[in-house]
Amino acid sequence: MKYQQPYGITDPDAHYINGDPSQARQGSIPPASAFEYPMREIVAVISKSQFTPDDGDLMQTAKGIRSQRMNYAQDTGSVNTLSVAYDPPLTSYTLGLLLRVKVANTNTNVCTIDAGAGRVQIKKPNGAQLSAGDISAGGLIDLAYDGTAFQMVNFGGAGGGTGSTFLVNIPYCVDSSVTPNLVTANFSPAVTSLSPGTILMVKVSNTNTGPSTINVQGMGAKSIFAMGGGDLLPSDMIAGDVILFMYDGTRFYISPNVFMSQNVTLNVPSTQFPNMANIFNQLGRKRIPPNVTLTIQMGVGQFPQITTYHVDSDRIQVVGTMLAAMPSFGDFAKTGNSATARAADSATNIAMLRTRFGTEIQFTNAQLFALQHTGPGRITYAQLLLTGQNVYAGASYGAVCAVAPPHGGAVFMNNCAVWGSGSFGICAIEGTLDASNVFVCGCWTHGVYAHTRGGGAWTNCGTYGNAWYGLAVESNAVFTSSAIQSQMNGQYGLYANSGGVLWLAGSLATGNATLDAYAAGNGIINANQSSSLGTSSPPANSGPGNNGGVVLLS
Repeated sequence: MKYQQPYGITDPDAHYINGDPSQARQGSIPPASAFEYPMREIVAVISKSQFTPDDGDLMQTAKGIRSQRMNYAQDTGSVNTLSVAYDPPLTSYTLGLLLRVKVANTNTNVCTIDAGAGRVQIKKPNGAQLSAGDISAGGLIDLAYDGTAFQMVNFGGAGGGTGSTFLVNIPYCVDSSVTPNLVTANFSPAVTSLSPGTILMVKVSNTNTGPSTINVQGMGAKSIFAMGGGDLLPSDMIAGDVILFMYDGTRFYISPNVFMSQNVTLNVPSTQFPNMANIFNQLGRKRIPPNVTLTIQMGVGQFPQITTYHVDSDRIQVVGTMLAAMPSFGDFAKTGNSATARAADSATNIAMLRTRFGTEIQFTNAQLFALQHTGPGRITYAQLLLTGQNVYAGASYGAVCAVAPPHGGAVFMNNCAVWGSGSFGICAIEGTLDASNVFVCGCWTHGVYAHTRGGGAWTNCGTYGNAWYGLAVESNAVFTSSAIQSQMNGQYGLYANSGGVLWLAGSLATGNATLDAYAAGNGIINANQSSSLGTSSPPANSGPGNNGGVVLLS
């Protein structure tokens, strides 16, 4: 509507003036259009807002504007192609134009709209095209014209980012399998296809014992992998767990249960665990409760050095395979303490040991160890033969030993043997190494050595034909031993120095080259009457000697 100037005035912008009889001034005459046009504009706003004009309500214009009814229309178009008609009709789209549309069809792809002034695209606030399901049949969308396209300003993912919001109804079912390591998932409604990115939720019915598969709707078994970890470990799926299965196009991935709920034996080498490093890397994601035992069963063969670590190591045992019965005291050659006799006995003993032990772990002087435990807890090593390269380690002798507990840690050896280390057979420095039925022979310095508050409890063990000492303790180390033999070693059978203590019961130390028992520097060798000690210094029960060393036979 244009401005209606006073009647009879040609200036289209002329002002209206009031009449003033005192000055003989005539007032402006309003034309009829000055009354008619504004009333028609107001009535049009009221009518187009779906109100009936009523002289009894002088707020209808305000109510009509507030209702936004003139900006609302119902879509009459097809899928992805919206069409709407407004009253009054739109002949152009102006910058910032707001429209409200009730959608007729859920979209399946990008969308356009024709609101009367031509067809243009509908986009998200970040400028991206619509994705399937972004608008739903029966839903209301608010659109604002940006000069090129209509932006969907009430889109759920708005905010200026690059992502979208997707609401996903994850299919759920209960596993119908009665077989561990197989999940049978039949959904209702049925899942008819699998594609990369498919997510399914299943309540599993069985605790798995190893690598597992899932069969979805009879479409064939697919492998289940642990997120970041390959094939499943036992108890990665525990009966009653509700698990998300995520498909990558080849296999399903899950976030495995952290607890091992059952006693488990893992075999190495195997398809799943080709070596010990592989098995402990995978075990790093599992916790082992106090009532559960994990056995790592090693097969027959010769293996390289092994490092073990786990936060629950006291529930883990690394067990080898025996070919025959565990050797006992009488199975070892002990013909003499000379270098020649010891070399001959060493060759005889390794030949005998290899007929008994099927699992042999080999190490060199450069590698320093056969078994190394670096974690907390007292791990168990059982039925293992540990062999060095049978060459003296020279200046680095103190760093070479077949097995040693970590400083402040512990190891338990059961039914094991050590042969040919370039220095110590077994070493406990600031750590505890307990042993039962363990034999050490043919090592190039000491058979068993403890230092700096290290030590352990030993039962039914022997140390034979080592180049220096059979069993030695120094610097406040303590060994408590029963039924121990230390024979035919190149120097001392038993050695205690610098406050080291050896407690012996039912033990034997004879045939050693220099002395069978030697105590010095406040060291103590204390053997009960059921023990047999050959030569000793100081003599047994003679009082302190060698700077406070004591040998007691009581």
